[in-house]
Amino acid sequence: MSSRILTFIRAVALVTMVAATFALPAVPAQAADPRYFPETGFRIADDQIWDYFQKRGGINQFGYPVSRKFQFMGSDVQFFQRRIVQIQGGNVGQINLLDPGIMPYTSINGATFPANNEALVKTAPAVGSANYAQAIQDWIKANAPETFNGKPVKYYTTFANAVAFRTAFPDGRGEPALLPGMNLEMWGAPTSAPAADPKNDNFIYLRFQRGIMHYDAATGTTQGLLLADYFKSILTGQ
Repeated sequence: MSSRILTFIRAVALVTMVAATFALPAVPAQAADPRYFPETGFRIADDQIWDYFQKRGGINQFGYPVSRKFQFMGSDVQFFQRRIVQIQGGNVGQINLLDPGIMPYTSINGATFPANNEALVKTAPAVGSANYAQAIQDWIKANAPETFNGKPVKYYTTFANAVAFRTAFPDGRGEPALLPGMNLEMWGAPTSAPAADPKNDNFIYLRFQRGIMHYDAATGTTQGLLLADYFKSILTGQ
């Protein structure tokens, strides 16, 4: 691990505090409590995070909660298996988990992922530029292919269907034109080209700002890896 990452980890939390936040399960809730997840022993207590979790895809998109809400990098967060939900300025969003200064890794548990490609990232439309909302969607479509090495990886389909209308607007009242922005909110933009695992060409990965899409040729599925859970293990040393 680089000295930069070690410095980062030491700066954001004391080891004992972080370990306690993650390792001690929440107080057991009644079985009827939909916010409590016995699979991990944690509960989504914060109303804003619970609403966000429900309206952005629930377990399919986030995985189970693996921490309580706590202070991290200057804001309230809650760790899930796939994502880190953040409350900042009263708004709920996500940390760019795969930013180079946070989690730049290319090898985890024997799997090898593509590295962050700065040359590719620089070709993305700049935030705030003219027609950015449409331009970034077009750029993502061009860089998240549906096929790679003859395999139906369906990266753009996975991105474009991250948040369904009925999930975001359970009462049926909402603007469908907001969904592309919600999908961008979930994944961020690609930061690499697709790449097969050098040890298993049935595993093909595409790196985004907030997750890595994993195509498994054996099952024909594409889904996000449990990266926030791995980041938790780095913080806790467990």
